[in-house]
Amino acid sequence: MRTICAALTAIVTAFSCVTAFAEDGGEITLPERGICSHRGAQTQCPENTVPAFAESVRQNAAMIELDVDYTKDGKILILHDSTVDRTSNGTGKLRDLTFDQARALDFGAWKGEQFAGTKIPTFEEALEVIPKTIWLNIHVKPGGELGEKISLEVADIIAEQGRMGHAFLACNVRDAEAVHARYPEFLICNMERQGGSDAYIDRTIKTKAQFIQLAGGHPTPEQIARLKDAGIRINYFGTNDPKEIIELFDLGVDFPLVDNLPVGQETFKKWSQEHENK
Repeated sequence: MRTICAALTAIVTAFSCVTAFAEDGGEITLPERGICSHRGAQTQCPENTVPAFAESVRQNAAMIELDVDYTKDGKILILHDSTVDRTSNGTGKLRDLTFDQARALDFGAWKGEQFAGTKIPTFEEALEVIPKTIWLNIHVKPGGELGEKISLEVADIIAEQGRMGHAFLACNVRDAEAVHARYPEFLICNMERQGGSDAYIDRTIKTKAQFIQLAGGHPTPEQIARLKDAGIRINYFGTNDPKEIIELFDLGVDFPLVDNLPVGQETFKKWSQEHENK
C-alpha cells in the first residue's frame, strides 16, 4: 500500500497541483483534482474519527470531508448523523448531549476491537492530523441561526490556524454570507439546491462560491463548461464505482467523494496514467 501511495503522490504532484498561500505568506501546494475521502477512510476506520482522517492522510487523499455539529452546551464535535446511535455505544441526539457526555461514548468499537475507545473528535483534534496540503471540506450540519453560529466559529478557528488557503465551508448561502462579512476571502462550497440542476449551478455562480457539490446524475458537458468558466471547482457526491469515477473525471469533475478510499485512489491513479499517455 505504501508503494501505491508513493506512486499516487508522484502522479498528483506531476499531473495536477495548485499553489495557494497561507496567511503567513508561505506557499501551499494543493491538488487540482483527485479523490475526496468522505468522512475519512471509513471503509477501514470508524467514520469521522481521528483514525479515519489520519488514514486518509496516509493514503494521500486529495481532499478530506468531515461534518461539524454542536453539543447541547455549544461545543463543536464531528458527527454526520443527528444522533450518536449508529456510530457509538450511546443513544440520542448530539445536540441533546453535553460535551462530556458525548466524549464519554465509544465511537470505534462498532468498527472493530482495534478501534475500541475511540472518542468523537473535536474540530481541533481533526485539524491536528490534516495537513495544509490537503483540501479540507467542512460540512456544516445545522441550519438556521445555529448553522450561522457554528459556521462563524469554525471560520474563526480556521483563520486563527492560518488554514484559509486549503479549507472551505460546505454550507448554505446564509451561512456563507455571515462568514464573508467577517472573512471576505473564505472559501465556500454552495450546498443549497444540491443535485445537478441548472438552478443550483446558476445560484452557485451568482454567489461566487469557489466549490459546488453536484449529486444525483452526471452533469452535462455544458454545465461543466459553465462552472469551469466561472472558476468553480466541482465536487461530486458520491460513488465507489471505478467505472463511474473515471466517467466523472472524464466529464471534468474535480473531486468525487468516495467512501472506499483505496478503490478511489487506485482508480485515480489509473485515470491519471491513461490521461498522461494520451
